[in-house]
Amino acid sequence: MVHVCEKCNVEFKKKCHYQTHLKSQRHLNGMKSQKQFACDCGKVYRHSQSLWTHKKTCDVIKNPTPTNTNDIIQEYEEKLKQSEIEKEELRKQISELLEK
Repeated sequence: MVHVCEKCNVEFKKKCHYQTHLKSQRHLNGMKSQKQFACDCGKVYRHSQSLWTHKKTCDVIKNPTPTNTNDIIQEYEEKLKQSEIEKEELRKQISELLEK
């Protein structure tokens, strides 16, 4: 039998764990009193360590989407510049191969 605390949305397999929960600060104060840690991607954690661990693999943190128009233009210009450099290097390699 599963014992459910509707207030905290928690399930317990053992009645003694459920009874202990009813006396806990978590139940008495409610979830609102507990500090929450949120990531920019929208996920929320109860422990700062959990958030820190999540941030190491979060795609939103690793690849932030530029929202400012100037940032988008700057990012595009950097990619264009890099592509021009690569293009020039390929031209040099081709001309060297043709000379041989």
